[in-house]
Amino acid sequence: MWQSGEWATHVGFDDFCEYLLPYKVIEGQTFDNWKEYAYDVCKGNIDSLHYCSTFKHLAFKACERVNAELKTKLNPAIIINKSNLSIKKVDVAMKILKGTCDQYSFIATAVMRAKGIPVTIDFTPQWPFRSLGHSWNVLLDNFGKNLAFAGCLEGPGTALKVDEKMAKVFRRTYAVNRELEEVLRREKVLPPLLNNLCIKDVTHEYMKTHDVQIKIKAKTKHKYAYLAVFNNQIWTPIYWGQIKGNKVTFERMGSNIVYLPVCFENSGIVPIGSPFLLTYSGEKKDIVPNDHERQRLKLYRKYLFPQHAYKYYKSTIGGKIQAATHADFRDSVTLFTIREPGIYTGKITFKEKKFQYWRYVSPGRTSCNMAELFFFAKGNPKPVYGDIIGTKDSLNIIGRNKESVFDGDPLTFFESHPDLNTWVGLDFGKPVEIEKILYIARGDGNSIVFGNEYELMYWNHNGWISLGKQTAENNFLEYKDCPTGALFLLQNHTIGKDERIFTCKNGEQIWW
Repeated sequence: MWQSGEWATHVGFDDFCEYLLPYKVIEGQTFDNWKEYAYDVCKGNIDSLHYCSTFKHLAFKACERVNAELKTKLNPAIIINKSNLSIKKVDVAMKILKGTCDQYSFIATAVMRAKGIPVTIDFTPQWPFRSLGHSWNVLLDNFGKNLAFAGCLEGPGTALKVDEKMAKVFRRTYAVNRELEEVLRREKVLPPLLNNLCIKDVTHEYMKTHDVQIKIKAKTKHKYAYLAVFNNQIWTPIYWGQIKGNKVTFERMGSNIVYLPVCFENSGIVPIGSPFLLTYSGEKKDIVPNDHERQRLKLYRKYLFPQHAYKYYKSTIGGKIQAATHADFRDSVTLFTIREPGIYTGKITFKEKKFQYWRYVSPGRTSCNMAELFFFAKGNPKPVYGDIIGTKDSLNIIGRNKESVFDGDPLTFFESHPDLNTWVGLDFGKPVEIEKILYIARGDGNSIVFGNEYELMYWNHNGWISLGKQTAENNFLEYKDCPTGALFLLQNHTIGKDERIFTCKNGEQIWW
């Protein structure tokens, strides 16, 4: 496959030992004749390339064709598997209808290597802006470049979005990383994401990197320290550096990321410095709270706004709040029209408006996409409810019906067929004077939700300091006595799990 095959004649001996020779792709892989099986599937019509002088021996073209056939054969559907359960037998893995990025990278590597195409796996252990990490494949092409691609999905050069920042990228290897082995020898325990010695740092192949040096103020028994990123719940170490005197240098780090320097023990992380922002230019900016200068914060979200949800927020533009004295709304009055996409919880106020029937009317040819409506009667701090009325459900899916608009869960919503004139509302049984309405469009559920309990915290020294709990009574939270220059975290103790660190500048939440 190497010297007499078609697709790896350009590969040197050291790379041959990593990209083609290993008898396994991942740890724990079943010992069977996986190469014989993988060689016979997804032929990709690569034999015909032999007859074209332009494509003969061109690994890129062979990889592209085999991967395209893998996509057709498997019809892959990516799922998030937080249990880390994976199928480690090639023929079984190819029969599973859904899989993780790890799973598809494993399948693609096995099939490519069986055909003599030099492929391996790269991964980022933890995204620095959200939960989880990601795996993908790389092809060693004829010109010595490692070309990233999404195994079983997209061809070489298409694995990552250009705007997805990464703190670290590693390549899975067969050889042991001697530097990491030395860390384990001297520290006796490694952070979970680095507990595999067969990896090497290739971050510099993907981006401009920077070395960053940290001064350690307190004495420590540890020989190595780590840089951690926030994974929506906790700080997670993703790279190491050797402590020399009272300093430690971390090499080749990704930029525009907030890091926390830590040591690691059996009980978990031990912070050894302040969190800091590593800028695009490589400048280290410590994030330290100033308790002598206080500020008032008005918070509308606990997590950064996801771009994919914008289409749902935008679909409410032109939506109307109407009220009537008759059930068929023949005498309806339009009291408010949504003019801007409500990426936060929307708030509408009225003066002396008293009707029995109230509703939200979706703009024409949209699917409603309303998640929550809260109606507040005059002088009542709690929402009032009546009989749920509205367009007949067209999809008949639990969690996507008109009842979902009043269940207090921002992750359920009313979705109907876009051709219907969709509306949803309440019959209060008698005329009611409504003075305020809060609404939440279909989205990620991370806007401030009425009735939910929140807690704002900031990082100081070695941990999070609470600024108090609040139950949301509006479409925002207000904290009046917060330190400036701090790193904050807003938690929802009622529902949800996505929480993101942020700083504040001129009243704006800046997410990290």
